[in-house]
Amino acid sequence: MTTGTNLSQLGTAHNTLFDILAGAGWLTSVMPSGATVVANYLPGYPLLLVPVIWLFGGSLWAPRLLSTVLVGALYPLLWIWMGRRGL
Repeated sequence: MTTGTNLSQLGTAHNTLFDILAGAGWLTSVMPSGATVVANYLPGYPLLLVPVIWLFGGSLWAPRLLSTVLVGALYPLLWIWMGRRGL
């Protein structure tokens, strides 16, 4: 008897989509370092990494630099967005 919940038994569209994508290998692909993408990145973020990996190969400094730039841009953009909304 298993103690975990099978996502396909929950019956929601989100979990069904997850099962389809995971079954196709889109959410469970493995990076050159051996880490699985689904365990380390948000959905859609690997698509941003594809051009970086194509340009710089398997080196890790380029995706780390992209992540640093995106996180660094997040705070000023969030500040501007909240200022426009009067928050």
